[in-house]
Amino acid sequence: MFRDAGEHIVGEINAGKLFHAPGSVARLLEKAFRAGIAFNSLPKSATAIEDRRPQYLVEDELPNIVLECLLGLKHGLGWDRETRQYRPTPEGLVLIAIPDDPDFPKKLRGRWFNSVSDGRRSFSNQVVERMIKLGLYQTPVEMYDGGKVTQMTEWGYELFRLTATRALDDRIPGASRTFAEYSDLTTCSWPRLYLIVAERNGFDGEYIYPQPVTPASAPRV
Repeated sequence: MFRDAGEHIVGEINAGKLFHAPGSVARLLEKAFRAGIAFNSLPKSATAIEDRRPQYLVEDELPNIVLECLLGLKHGLGWDRETRQYRPTPEGLVLIAIPDDPDFPKKLRGRWFNSVSDGRRSFSNQVVERMIKLGLYQTPVEMYDGGKVTQMTEWGYELFRLTATRALDDRIPGASRTFAEYSDLTTCSWPRLYLIVAERNGFDGEYIYPQPVTPASAPRV
């Protein structure tokens, strides 16, 4: 509508039929301005909301506290620095914390370890809490001995594998690009993964022990 009116005004000016061109242009601009205000005041349609582009969380935008630990997290997931390829394993998805026992070394308590930490390179509670808030790891579960374990979510897996994932508000379960690969790695129970990572860090038999077999926990024959 406004394009046609503008072309008409230009034609009138070129033909010498418009005696006050500035006034005509000003009135046209005023009409366009009012129409724009009226349009923006209308409720947005469902189609417009659905058609918006999804938002993403990319590696470079992670909080500094997480970025500082990024390489250690990737190594735990199976990142090979030389080949620059991943060889992910089920135990690479989890982080564990030993029981908060005052008899255990203070430097180990309140720290989280992955499958390649070697009992030394660890992650703070603050780092793990931030990753949980970002939806990259699940809420920790307390084990039978007081230790804790948390597993990477499908979105954390996608982020660390592909450097980007959907933002929190745009996530639909099972919709990540690496979901099939992630699902194949999540068939092992958390207690089993807890013990595997504990063994990798040299904690088994010293700080963490297998769950004792009781009549209630014994496998049924």
